[in-house]
Amino acid sequence: MALEQLGLIPDAEVLYRVMLEHSGLDVGGLAELLGWSTLRTTTTVDELARLALVRPSAVSPSKFRTIHPEFGLNMLLLRQQLDLQNHQRRVDDTKRAVLSLLDEVGGLGTMLGGQQLLRLYDLDSIHQHIEKLAYACTEEVAVFATGGAQTAESLDAACPLDAGVLARGVRVRNLYLDAARNDPPTTGYAHWLVQEGGQARTTPHLPLRMVIYDRRHALLPTDPEAADAGAIVLESPGVVAALQSLFEQTWRQATPFDQEPSRDEDGLSGRERVLLQLLADGDTDDTVANKLAVSVRTVRRITAELLKQLGARSRFQAGVLAAERGWLGGEMPLVNRTSHGG
Repeated sequence: MALEQLGLIPDAEVLYRVMLEHSGLDVGGLAELLGWSTLRTTTTVDELARLALVRPSAVSPSKFRTIHPEFGLNMLLLRQQLDLQNHQRRVDDTKRAVLSLLDEVGGLGTMLGGQQLLRLYDLDSIHQHIEKLAYACTEEVAVFATGGAQTAESLDAACPLDAGVLARGVRVRNLYLDAARNDPPTTGYAHWLVQEGGQARTTPHLPLRMVIYDRRHALLPTDPEAADAGAIVLESPGVVAALQSLFEQTWRQATPFDQEPSRDEDGLSGRERVLLQLLADGDTDDTVANKLAVSVRTVRRITAELLKQLGARSRFQAGVLAAERGWLGGEMPLVNRTSHGG
């Protein structure tokens, strides 16, 4: 197809040409004209909406109007040019950040011996360093525990360390995903932690796995998707302060384990609002499920419920209605910004 270089998949180009010739048709009419299924037609309309080539009709919300090619296609060309410029800008920014970090760190070395970054390459070294930091900790341990249900190995390893720091009067705050509430072992551990003097809360989404000791040492995975790929420990005051600020902001918005997550003034749960934002950011259903630690089926069920609540027939229309209600700060949510997802 001639317009693939502008980002139009073959189905999108076919449908766009048809909609230019046959205005005023709804999804059913377009599907009948093309001999497509309703799902295929709706998905392709969403793709054209993502590319800003169609808009909902102001006269009939179930129908769509096309954006004139002279404007719509030229905007795609301009968007490609801007994407290239932004990509180059990000590459330049990354280069500067890497050079700055290398200059700040001055190389890798032994932690707690003057260096500000330590690379740990395997689980044994990670566990040994966690034990060292926990033993030396005197004020606070702050934890982002991603992944929903925590493994038995993780809980068994954490228990004696948490018991030890709590016995010394160290403040312990653990943040879990809301999905962890459905896992009895994780829930039991959180209640034990609270009974021993610690604190535990949940939130719909956590950006990464992280432990901060005494606001001075931050332990993070090298690869968030692979725990056994290693970790880094940071001591740089500026970096650790930024990570601590992220923790505090997330902690303030989280729900204590002994309370049920509530709905906001719009009737949305925290998970629903985060799900909307992740979909608006272009995440696929699989990616959203992984970030929320729920099944893809759950993501699709919640999405369907949100569409029903909004009275929308497609994600694009739901995005328009959600934006009108101010659910996402005026952004256009729920419109897939990739050709993936469900």
